[in-house]
Amino acid sequence: MDSIKPIGIAFTKPCVVGTHQSFGALVNGGVESVKHFLPFTMVASAVLFSAVSWSDTYVLSNVNVTPMTGDEVLVGRDVLIRDGRFAAIEPHGELKKTRRAEVIACDGQYLIPGLMDMHVHLNGRMDVQPDMLYLYASNGVTTVMTMSGNRQILDLAEMTESGELLGPRIFTTAPIMGNLSPHPATAEKARETVERFADAGYRYLKVYNQIPEAGYWGIIEAAKKHDMTVVGHAVRSVGIEGALKAGQHIVHMEEFIYGYFERDLDESKIQPLARRVKDAG
Repeated sequence: MDSIKPIGIAFTKPCVVGTHQSFGALVNGGVESVKHFLPFTMVASAVLFSAVSWSDTYVLSNVNVTPMTGDEVLVGRDVLIRDGRFAAIEPHGELKKTRRAEVIACDGQYLIPGLMDMHVHLNGRMDVQPDMLYLYASNGVTTVMTMSGNRQILDLAEMTESGELLGPRIFTTAPIMGNLSPHPATAEKARETVERFADAGYRYLKVYNQIPEAGYWGIIEAAKKHDMTVVGHAVRSVGIEGALKAGQHIVHMEEFIYGYFERDLDESKIQPLARRVKDAG
């Protein structure tokens, strides 16, 4: 299969977005490293892409740049992209002519950093997943975090990273622990499970509600050993306080209702909880 290289996203008017290669944003005199291509902030109508033979030098003409380094918008800029990196941003009409550069008329559209959806559930099925990844990319979502992984999703992540498949950068947890049964039930089983996931290439672990306390703390201990991040629900055996103490990322806001407020939605508890979460990092 030929490697696919995205040229850009067409919105109300065609405009280049970028490439899957790492490139920097030239703003305020410095280059910030930015991964993946950048979308425009309008309703997308199509994604344009080509094989790798397409030119590596092109210009976004008359685009409004939102660099995210402050509140300003750089109105009416010409943006030069060369070899997968932003090379220059100049007022419209002042960019030095570049030979063999593809010029894409953006006509006042906006260039912003890519959007991120940090809680999705991909399934890894190759009969449906490429179309879904295409929809993410065509709507400006350049990064996703899937909260229930498998081997197929790891493969998809490699394919989008290499450019073989058009889609966002994919981060994924390992398969969920504790959703269908109280597993792992012991610290030893937890260490064995985390070790297996680390060897498979996962960097994130997701915990669900039913893990016994010994198993939970075994997961936390093993995750620290392998430099893995634990995310998920507030496991019932340790509660909100246990999860915060462990440094776990709680990715379901309703867990604070179940595990902290319970049946008493007392607004006076909100500020102390916010401080506790902030102190936990």
